[in-house]
Amino acid sequence: MKPLTMLATLALVTLLMATPALAVSYTITVSTNASSYTGTAAVDVTGTVSPSPGPSQSVFLQVTNPGGQTVPVGAAAVDPTTGAFSGSFNTGGTYFTAMGTYTLTATLGAASGTTTFTYTPATSTSGSGISQTQYKDIIGNITALSTQITALQS
Repeated sequence: MKPLTMLATLALVTLLMATPALAVSYTITVSTNASSYTGTAAVDVTGTVSPSPGPSQSVFLQVTNPGGQTVPVGAAAVDPTTGAFSGSFNTGGTYFTAMGTYTLTATLGAASGTTTFTYTPATSTSGSGISQTQYKDIIGNITALSTQITALQS
């Protein structure tokens, strides 16, 4: 090989080695096992990262409540071949106190995907120690009995 050709080849190889790899742009889809939850419930999360990011990658999962507060709920390992991931977290507790729409976000690097679900806190109890649902059921039963008594008296 001529010295000039050898020098040009060496310069090209050096340039290619110094050039950073192109950044990969990911698309993330995420979903939950239900569209609404009440009280303390398990939320199962599934999704995909495309293209698959390869080995040892995880998506970061966080939830934003109706008031705009964001809380991390975990991470889920991404399958290096398919890009699929799954995880879970529980509703309830001090963070899930407001009724409304919550946003779940899955993030890997600069890419993210979102989905929403609605949440209703467990029914509170009245001063009598029964839940509002139980109270409504009792009132419904009393109304039905009253109607039956009126019908019998006729």
